Amino acid sequence: MASKQQNDLSDSDGSNEFESNMQVDQKTCQVSEAQLTCLYERLTANIYDYDAHVGIIAAMKALGDLEALRQARQTMADIFPLTEAIPLWKMYLDYVLEEYSESLKDGTNWLSTDQVQKICSAARKATDHHYTKIDSSFENVEKMRKMFLDRLKQPHQEIDKTLESYSPFESQYNQKEYFERLKLATQICNKTKKDQKYCESLERKLEQSEYSLDAFNAYLSFEKKQANGGNIKFIQTLYERALSLHCLDPTLWNSYLIYMTVWDKLPTTLVSIAERAVRNCMTSGPLWCHLLRIKTIARKPRSDVTEDYQRAIRFLSMAGDFQQILAVAMCHCEVELKCIAFDDTYTPDTVRAVFQETAMYLDAITNIDPLAKFQRFWAKAEEYFFKDVSTARNIYHIVVKRVPFLTEAWLEFVQFEIISFNSRHDNISKARSLLKQAALQNTNAPEQIYEQWIEFERIRGGLDTLYEALDKIHVLQARLAKKRSVVENEAEAHSKRAKIEEAIHEPSQEPHAGKLPGSLAEYKVINNSMAGNMVYLSKLSQNTTESTILKHFGVYGQVEDLFMQPNEESGELEAFVEFSKAELVRKIVLDGPISINGTVVTPCRCRPSQMVWDFKQHEEKTKIYVSNLSPQMQKRQLRHIFSEFGKIREIRLQNRKTMAFAYIDFEKEVCFVC
Repeated sequence: MASKQQNDLSDSDGSNEFESNMQVDQKTCQVSEAQLTCLYERLTANIYDYDAHVGIIAAMKALGDLEALRQARQTMADIFPLTEAIPLWKMYLDYVLEEYSESLKDGTNWLSTDQVQKICSAARKATDHHYTKIDSSFENVEKMRKMFLDRLKQPHQEIDKTLESYSPFESQYNQKEYFERLKLATQICNKTKKDQKYCESLERKLEQSEYSLDAFNAYLSFEKKQANGGNIKFIQTLYERALSLHCLDPTLWNSYLIYMTVWDKLPTTLVSIAERAVRNCMTSGPLWCHLLRIKTIARKPRSDVTEDYQRAIRFLSMAGDFQQILAVAMCHCEVELKCIAFDDTYTPDTVRAVFQETAMYLDAITNIDPLAKFQRFWAKAEEYFFKDVSTARNIYHIVVKRVPFLTEAWLEFVQFEIISFNSRHDNISKARSLLKQAALQNTNAPEQIYEQWIEFERIRGGLDTLYEALDKIHVLQARLAKKRSVVENEAEAHSKRAKIEEAIHEPSQEPHAGKLPGSLAEYKVINNSMAGNMVYLSKLSQNTTESTILKHFGVYGQVEDLFMQPNEESGELEAFVEFSKAELVRKIVLDGPISINGTVVTPCRCRPSQMVWDFKQHEEKTKIYVSNLSPQMQKRQLRHIFSEFGKIREIRLQNRKTMAFAYIDFEKEVCFVC
């Protein structure tokens, strides 16, 4: 039987096999020779007898005569339109695939894979131009509808023709909802054409702006507003176009990575983009953080992530940006914590060791503020990830001792104790004790401490403890109000004196040395050519940090440099703040005394000890030239890096679009060992 069926697919005419098969299968099928003869007679009488064609095809299928079946199918395809023969193609393919499966089961393999592929290819080729009919015959109308609508959502030149093709499709298969569906398709088409026109205008703006970064950002913003994040491939291409011109802009890389991480999520693509980002912007902390997180998502080996972290620290240390160093260090600890859930090589002990090493490193290179922020993060990790309440409490104790003026640190510590009480780890009295200690400290926001204490006693305490808190807070508020009143009175008196002196000198309108309004006549003489742009602050509180000073004076304008040091005679903390313009210094001094960490400070102008420098008369042995710096480099970062070689007298920094360079002048000749 197998050999005979195999011959059925040969090039013979199949007449003898047809008669033989009729006799062999006559008992198993319901088709007799007389019935088959009757069907052929009907076709002879009327070639357009559709039922006769179908009957013959069904009979050939039942008899297993593939050659006769092919001829019958071809005869019907020649007589009737192809759309009528599509169900028969389906019947034919079903039969071939069934026979192929049976031949594999019984081991005869009389029907080869190549033969089946040729038959399927012939069916596909014969019905290529009638895909709507094919899909309807296979009950895939919804699939075809989705294909049309998706196509209408994509801009293309023949979008109107696509809409015209969609109309007869719906009228044939869904007449009841024809108008509603056609209306929806028309709306989609109109929106696509409108968006296409807007995109064309954005392209023109790109060209007019000479492909500026702002024009690219506007284009990207529009595309991202589309449904489901927009066309991912198109937006990715748009980002790549922008990066080909603005590859040194870290904000563009940051936006690109965030978008692709949310919408693309392909690890290999994300890792490639992140590595390119840090190669172009090596001093960008956020980009290094993206690289560490993305490699963790991609399940890269721990050694790879650690190596990237060390590279990041090396580059950022050269730039001297402590805030970015802190961000990358915290990100490294963050990914270490996340990996505990899916990587056995990460254990609480190994991750805790990473926290300890990071804390030691930050303690060695930064001031108090960044380290305190990291330690607060560490305390939260001990509490939530490691469930070690005792260690977390010890870390919080260290933090509030380091930064007793930081309200946020005290409130976090209090909240930690409250949560610990709810978890039955400790007693609520610890939280109350912390609030009392915080209220007595000279914090930067005492009102928040008072408010939290009262709220705590209302919910957690009794009426007696509430009134005790109210009594102590009342005393502290009175003391704080008195202290602030003194500062305000001094500032007001200073302002009045300044106005009086200014009024006295105003009629002359002739500039005289020392005849300046108010405290503008007072100077701090320093050996620095940029002294005219600098403010001198003396007798600062020992708790004062760079961030505190920047918070007070950053509102006046751009701060170019800031350095703090103990006074050589009294040992009191003093600071020099350099601004981009001399006018800002004048305004700060005229505004009078200010309160910094509870200490009244009077800003003073600076004046250079030399008004003219003649560099040609002596060899500059104390000055060095530093090149290939990051465009984001700041003077205080250079001061931190080079101060270990000697006391710095002056830094002259020149920033350009793609790089920066600086001249650093020391008070004494120094020797650099490379």
